[in-house]
Amino acid sequence: MLSIPTTIKKINFEELYCFELLPNLLKEERKPFRNLGMIFQDFTQTLVDDIESEFEKNSVNVTHMYNNMPVRGELISDRIKHEIVDYFSEVFKMNIFKPVVYRNYPTEMPSTLIMDDLTPNDYWVSEFWHSDNEPDHVTRLIIYLDDVLNDGDAPFEWYDDPENSVCKFYYDLKYADQGWKKTRFFDLQEERKNKVFGKKHTSFLFQPNMIHKGNFARNKKRDVISLNLQKLP
Repeated sequence: MLSIPTTIKKINFEELYCFELLPNLLKEERKPFRNLGMIFQDFTQTLVDDIESEFEKNSVNVTHMYNNMPVRGELISDRIKHEIVDYFSEVFKMNIFKPVVYRNYPTEMPSTLIMDDLTPNDYWVSEFWHSDNEPDHVTRLIIYLDDVLNDGDAPFEWYDDPENSVCKFYYDLKYADQGWKKTRFFDLQEERKNKVFGKKHTSFLFQPNMIHKGNFARNKKRDVISLNLQKLP
C-alpha cells in the first residue's frame, strides 16, 4: 500500500476569506455555511426549462451508473455555463469558476460506509462525509433547481464543527486518486449534522473545506447549480 503524505490542519473561522463576501449574513451565525433562501430565483427561473431541455437531449456526461441506470450526471452545455458565470460575476464582482449543473437521478445504489474496494469511478464518493481540497479563499454556491423537501430528494448536508473551524487537507497530488480516502469522515456526532431542505431555487454558500456530503436521490431527480467564487486579483 502506498503511503500518502497528508497534513491536516484546522483553519480558524476568522481567517476564512469567504466571510468577506456577505459579511452581515455569514458572520451573523459565525458558521462557514449560510442559507440565502431564494434570492436568485429571478435568474435561475430563466434557466430551468433550458436546462431540462438539454438533459432531455442527452447533453449530459453521466459520471456514475448503477444497474445500467444513471446515478449522477453533469450538463455539457457551455452556453448555459457561460450564462451562469456572466450573471454571478456581475452579482458578486468575483472570479467565478467550476460552474456545473449536476443531476442526481433517482437510484437504488446502496449507501455504504466501507471504502476498501471503492473508486471514484464506480461510486459517488461525495456521498461520504468529506472535506474538499480547495484554497482557503474559495467559497461555493449551490442552488437547488428542484424542490428538496424530504430525505429522498438528495439534500445537501453540512457538519456543524464545534470549534467553528473547517478542515483542510493537503496531500501529494500524484496520489490524488487514492488521496480522496484521506478526506472522508466517520463517527461524527449526529446532533451536529444538518440537512438542507428547501424549495426550488433555494441557494446557500459554504466554505468547501468544511465537512459536508451529498446524498443519493431516491424519490425523484434533483438538479443543482454549483460554482466556486474567489476574489478578483
